[in-house]
Amino acid sequence: MQYRGKFISDADIIKDLFDGENYQRLKEEYVTIGGVPQPHKFFSDPRDIALGLSLDGFCPFKRRSQTCWPLIIFNYNLPPEIRFLLRYILCVGVIPGPRKPKDADSFAYPLIVELLEFLAGISTFDVEQNALFALHAYLVAVFGDIPAISMIMRMKGHNAIFPCRMCLIKGIRVPDTRNTTHYVPLYRANHPTVTLAPGDNAEVAVYASGNLPLRTHKQFLDQARHVQFAPTGAEEERRAKACGIKGIPVLSHLPSLFFPSSFPFDFMHLIWENLLPNLILLWTGKFKGLDEGCESYQLGPGVWEAIGEATKASGSTIPSAYATARPQNVAEDSSACTADSWSFWALYLGPVLLRGRFQKEIYYKHFVKLIKLLRLCLQFEMTKEELTEVREGFQDWVETFERSVIISQLHTNNDLHFVRIYYQNSPDRVSTCPLTVHALLHIADSIEAMGPVWAYWAFPMERFCGKLLRHIKSRRHPFASIDSYITAVAQLEQIKNRYNAHDQLALLPPKEANSREFAFDECKPSCPCASSFSHKCID
Repeated sequence: MQYRGKFISDADIIKDLFDGENYQRLKEEYVTIGGVPQPHKFFSDPRDIALGLSLDGFCPFKRRSQTCWPLIIFNYNLPPEIRFLLRYILCVGVIPGPRKPKDADSFAYPLIVELLEFLAGISTFDVEQNALFALHAYLVAVFGDIPAISMIMRMKGHNAIFPCRMCLIKGIRVPDTRNTTHYVPLYRANHPTVTLAPGDNAEVAVYASGNLPLRTHKQFLDQARHVQFAPTGAEEERRAKACGIKGIPVLSHLPSLFFPSSFPFDFMHLIWENLLPNLILLWTGKFKGLDEGCESYQLGPGVWEAIGEATKASGSTIPSAYATARPQNVAEDSSACTADSWSFWALYLGPVLLRGRFQKEIYYKHFVKLIKLLRLCLQFEMTKEELTEVREGFQDWVETFERSVIISQLHTNNDLHFVRIYYQNSPDRVSTCPLTVHALLHIADSIEAMGPVWAYWAFPMERFCGKLLRHIKSRRHPFASIDSYITAVAQLEQIKNRYNAHDQLALLPPKEANSREFAFDECKPSCPCASSFSHKCID
């Protein structure tokens, strides 16, 4: 619990959440409760606790017709080696299913009340000092998948006109279809919503990847209040569509949170469960019924099947310490692949298996550049120079996703020849630019504000949901079964703490060290993807 108090920040290296701009800014501000300043600053006492909240949609069964949303708390005062272990995760509730709640704030309200009490301080006994003191705890990070965070932030969601929680880029639809989903390409100069817009209501034709209209904390809350206090329901909906916010989120009552920078995109869902599978769908000709357009990025017949077989065969030569499970055939049932297996495939197998498989080398180079950037993001520590490389690299990658410029060798006057990969600046192909591609442009900003991506990714939540899955005893009443388990575990933990009976009341026998664990002790990764941190990027 003394890790945060003893943490020494380095201005040139980002090592943890405490190197982020948000935390450093909080340390200089006085705590306010209901707008009333308090006599103490955030984290002025080394015993103050930094907390993170994670929520995610969890399906009890393979058929995704029923969903619930666990709410879990992480203690950032613990060192990174143990911070995300299941025994240190505090589950504060589960929003029951089977459908999405109409008012998620009502479920978070009890937690907010307790966090407000921690702002003022709760009298606690310090065993080392043998004295009472005021214990403060501050929620500094909220993260999860995009639908869950949109729900807790009271936003319209990733299909709205303004789908991004970080900036005010305006979404556009596929023209001449009934598809109501909005997409966010940077270039839309030839889209009907731009070309047909009246002069006094002109739309943005091209967004600059390095100069997006970022949301600010004050702007976000001003727009939320504007929507909340609309005179009629119809006006409220009109105002909500105009900014993507449905009202004032209950989390805005916590002065330790900055909207939207305290709600970073979760790396696990963004990359391993959305971006990479979508790229594979494009390569295999299965992405939303689109063809290649004027390019030729699709793999030849049988190529992806051969890659799947090679992926499966690689398991016989890969030490188990480098993968939680043997690689499976990614071509047979990609839906069964987990985020962990996709990350291993992309970081280690994909660059090798895809080499020489595309008709044009530009597609392979584009993929390899993505892997280089992901490896940089997955480092335990990141320098300011590397952060700049990540920011500029993702800007270039997203622009290349839409359009890349190559000096043509066919013209002596060095005319520029445009090679459009996936989007091809075509309004009919705008569906290739979902929010999950655009969100890459905000990765560097999130690292700068909140620290490395591993400090707020959803792998611990996935492990926690896997634990819940094993304790569902009733298929007819799964949510009641989950609630009973969560309550029983919380009660047992209280008894353990009250009577110092952790060993006596342990539900599982202590693990005994064996020779196999010692054999791989030096190379065993401490978290998903960790084994890639020390490896150099692909040339």
